[in-house]
Amino acid sequence: MNNADIYTGDYTVTPKDIEQQIKTKNKFLNKDLIVKKIPFFETSNEEGGNTVYIGKEL
Repeated sequence: MNNADIYTGDYTVTPKDIEQQIKTKNKFLNKDLIVKKIPFFETSNEEGGNTVYIGKEL
């Protein structure tokens, strides 16, 4: 192994509606990162249509 530090952060990430940074520069990872699917919610609204929320958890 080289002189890299071991990565100790989360290995599973859920995309959000804001920018995220995973601090892996010069780190040794023990397993693959998993990026979950973008959250998507759909609900009916008062106008008889649908409201869609993408990238936002309710």
